[in-house]
Parts: sequence; C-alpha cells; structure tokens
Amino acid sequence: MNLYAHITGQGPALVILHGLYGCSDNWMSIARSLAASGHTVCVPDLRNHGRSPNHPEHSYRVMAADVVAWMEQTGLEQAVILGHSMGGKVATWLAAAHPRKVRALILADIAPVGYASLKEYSPHVVEHLNIMTALEALDIARIHTRQEAEQALAPQIPDRATRQFLLKNLQRDAQGTFFWRMNLPVLKQALPEILGGMDPLKLGHPNLIEGIPALCIRGERSSYVGVQEQIFLQQAIPGIKIVTLTNAGHWVHAEQPGMFLSAVQNFLKDLDA
Repeated sequence: MNLYAHITGQGPALVILHGLYGCSDNWMSIARSLAASGHTVCVPDLRNHGRSPNHPEHSYRVMAADVVAWMEQTGLEQAVILGHSMGGKVATWLAAAHPRKVRALILADIAPVGYASLKEYSPHVVEHLNIMTALEALDIARIHTRQEAEQALAPQIPDRATRQFLLKNLQRDAQGTFFWRMNLPVLKQALPEILGGMDPLKLGHPNLIEGIPALCIRGERSSYVGVQEQIFLQQAIPGIKIVTLTNAGHWVHAEQPGMFLSAVQNFLKDLDA
C-alpha cells in the first residue's frame, strides 16, 4: 500500500502517526515546530484515512506493515516513531515487531491495552459508536456547506471542537460534491480491533518492547492512560518515561501544544545527549 505522507525539515527522522478519524493535516503545526528544531518530520496518512488508499482490512498488524513498507520506499532505515491514540498502538506494534526500524517510541495519550469490547459498557465504546452512527446518518448528498453539516451533527456530537475535527474529513470532489475522506464502513467494522489490546506473549516474549527508549505523554483529564494503563506500560515497555500534561484530555497535542512540544523536544534532546 502506497501511503500518502507530508514530509518537512532536515535532520534525524521523526514519524508521526495520527489517530482514528485523523490525518496528516491535523499535525502540520506540530510537524513544522519539530522540523524547525532540526528533524525531518514525516506524517503519513494511515490506510482508510486522509489521502491514503482504502482497504477492507484494518488491523494493527497491517497498519504497522504499511508504515514499514513506506519507510523502506522513502529510504528511512530508522526513525523516532510518535503515535497518538490509534496511531500510538500502530507505533507500539511497529516497535515490537520491527525494533530495528524504531530509534525511540513516543506515545501520545494511549497504552497498548484493550479498551473494552463492543459487548461491554465503556465510555470509549459509546463515544466511538455515537460518532460513527452520527457520521453515517449525515446525508451529505443534501449538505451544501460545512456549517450545515456541523449543525446537523450537533445533537449527536455536542462538543464543537470534536465536530470541527471530524468535519476535516468532509471534502469536495471535482464536481463540488461532498464526500468522506475516511473509510467509515471499514473503520466501524474494525472498531473491536481498534479498541483492542496487544498480548505480549503473542509476539514471543513477556515484554512488548525492550531496549528502545520510550515516552508516554498523557493528559491529566484523559481516561485513556489511568493508573492501570500506566502500570501496564511500565511492565510492557521497561524504562518508559510517563509525563502528565495538566489541563489536557485525550487530544494532548491540540489542547496543550506548547507543553506537548516541550515534552517531545526534551525527550529528543536526551536521545542525542
């Protein structure tokens, strides 16, 4: 699969992997700042997202394989891999299965754990099912403006910032007709996989990752990396450093960009020290 990617800057390679419903466009401000500090920053769109191709299979195994293939096509032998949410799980799988490709690992508010199944009550499951149901129900053939789309989504998705983030996926074709730039049917079908965890023993060793410097940047108000998830991280990735950003939820890079950049840059400086 030929992934689309935005690449900027010069220096040691840093690859950023976006989360569910995201794309490379969401990370341009962070990418430019990291490039200015002396890095080649690469932000690919994962399969079924952004400008990358759609495919009926959507698992962490194949997404990690996509990134490895893209790195080889791009000539990147090794890179620091930064992943947010779903992208963080892709990054974790990549580091576990292809450790020579990963110089260091940065997880943005995610742990490689299972966040409940669709048969169980979970705020994460409810949130994503509500989002996907609302997006599927939106009759984009009758939508003429983004403002109309946002108003139509408001009853099901009351948070305006979330609506605006999701609507970045609503694009116009050459005829001016709206279409979704993410593969909603496949992503909804793959939701159990996306919310699922990673069993270290399935990869042949008790730890997911050994010998790779690692950092997790979590939001103080987020439920994705709580006490139990931090314990799992420390067991599965020995030596991982965990940094908590105050007044931030799951979207740590968007809610506290200054603190997020500082945490990433300090970690990168320590790598080069």
